[in-house]
Amino acid sequence: MNSNLGIILAVCIPVSIQIPSECAPGSCTLESPFFFPTCPSICTNEPTIVCTQTNKELPTCTGNSVYRTLSSLSAEQDCQDLWIRKQKDYEAYSYSTFYNPLRQLMTYNCMLYQNCELENENLNPPMLGKLTGRRKCVPQPKCELLSLKEGPLVSHWSTCLPIVDVYSEQADHGTICFRSFQCAEEEMLRKEMLTCEQGTWTINNLPINPDEADKDCKCPNLKVSAQPGTNLACTTPVNKTTFDEGGREYYILGEDGTQNTCILFCDSNFYGSLSCSAKDGRLGWWLNDDNPVSDSISCNNGFNVFK
Repeated sequence: MNSNLGIILAVCIPVSIQIPSECAPGSCTLESPFFFPTCPSICTNEPTIVCTQTNKELPTCTGNSVYRTLSSLSAEQDCQDLWIRKQKDYEAYSYSTFYNPLRQLMTYNCMLYQNCELENENLNPPMLGKLTGRRKCVPQPKCELLSLKEGPLVSHWSTCLPIVDVYSEQADHGTICFRSFQCAEEEMLRKEMLTCEQGTWTINNLPINPDEADKDCKCPNLKVSAQPGTNLACTTPVNKTTFDEGGREYYILGEDGTQNTCILFCDSNFYGSLSCSAKDGRLGWWLNDDNPVSDSISCNNGFNVFK
């Protein structure tokens, strides 16, 4: 059995606003896992909170009585959870375990640090035992509310990190959002991302007016072969108006970009419904609400053939 078994882990967290921020211009960056700008700091001071657990006894903490409700420190995740509960107060934490083979005792330690020094080139030589932390920068201006555009084919910004409703809450600097669906297949290759940068909304790094962030999409065209035995009953009537090079006639659904729903009959037999809607992150035509249709469809002796 090993003696002096030890594990040291460090994770950086932001400090509370009451701790003076002196981050140099240009040093504030967005670093995972934070969704707000931070700058590097170094913790060489004594920890503010020290929590210890021996074997399966309840942990005890010095520095703040609020942690008396802590139930366990037997895993690094327990220390991280403790840090998360007070993430605005501390820049870093360390976790360690020690085993005493003579007494057969395992000790777990969780330490939280605050009031660390800003990282700079003058801290030489490097100090032993230092922890690299992240200090929260001066709060950046929030971004304005987005205007919610109504309509069945409007693509909204539905998923944001950190979680925020950008139509009812001002977003913090560094917030990123993604659309509820893309308007067309080709847009899937350049998926748009909305970002709040120092009070300004940008889409793929281009500034955007908050009133114009939502996109009113249009249905793509769908060709339905008008061969004998094919009939369509649509909420918005569609006429046979298009011929291909071989002289074959087609119905064109979505020609004006509007939403439509049609019932398809093959040789007077009901085959299914066609509808233009947003599903699975994209806008397109669907057969019976679950089968995607690409750009054309036809009847062949009562059966559907995809092209």
